[in-house]
Amino acid sequence: MTTPLTITTLYRSGGEYTAGHVDRLAAQVAITNPEAEFEPLSDMKPWRGLRHSWPHWWGKLELFRGGLFSGLVVYLDLDTDVIGDLNRLVSERFTMLSDFNRPKNPASGVMAWTGDGPIEVYEAAKANPERMARYNTGARWGDQGWIRDYIGPQSTINGTIARFPPHLCVSYKVHCRRTQQVPEGAVVVCYHGKPRPWHTSADWADRIREARATWQPSEPS
Repeated sequence: MTTPLTITTLYRSGGEYTAGHVDRLAAQVAITNPEAEFEPLSDMKPWRGLRHSWPHWWGKLELFRGGLFSGLVVYLDLDTDVIGDLNRLVSERFTMLSDFNRPKNPASGVMAWTGDGPIEVYEAAKANPERMARYNTGARWGDQGWIRDYIGPQSTINGTIARFPPHLCVSYKVHCRRTQQVPEGAVVVCYHGKPRPWHTSADWADRIREARATWQPSEPS
C-alpha cells in the first residue's frame, strides 16, 4: 500500500502573497500529484490555522508543532513551480534544500519529513520566541538557521540535515533564467527572491506548462 503524501505551504495574510497564490500552487499540485492531499497552514479559513503571531516566514516553525500531519509531508514555498512527482522528495529523514548560492547552508523553501517532523524546532520557538530576533540578520540566517540550530539528533545523521539531490529542486535564477529551459529530471523550480514566478515572461510560463504536460508518474513500487 502506498503511503499517502501531503503537500503543505504557509500563507499569512496581509503581506505580498494572496489567497490566489495558494490556489495557484494547489492547481499545480493537482495536475502533477493528483493522489496527494494539499493542506496549507494559514491564518485564514478554510485552511489549517496558525496559533502564533510570529511574523513572515517564522510561521514555518508551526509546521512542526505536532499532530498536524501524518504520513509523508512535503513543504513548498508559495513562489514555487511544481512540475513533477513530489514523492521523489520524501525519505525517512528530515530533508531540506541546499541554499543555491551557499550550498553548505540549509534552505527552507522546500522541506520533506514524515509525521510530526522535528517537533523540537517548534518547541524551542514556543518556549523562547524572543530569540527569533537574533536570527533575522547576519549569519544566523532566519528560520532556516533556527531549524539548523534547534533540530535534534533524531532528525540528522552525524548532526547533518539531509539534502535533496540537486537535480530535483532547481533554481530559476541559477539554472533556468539564462537558457529558459527546465533541467531534465527537475521536480520543482524555486524562486528565491525576485522575480516571482508570476513575474516571469509568457514564454517561460509556456515552458512550465509544457514541463507539466510531459510529466509521467513514476512506476509503482
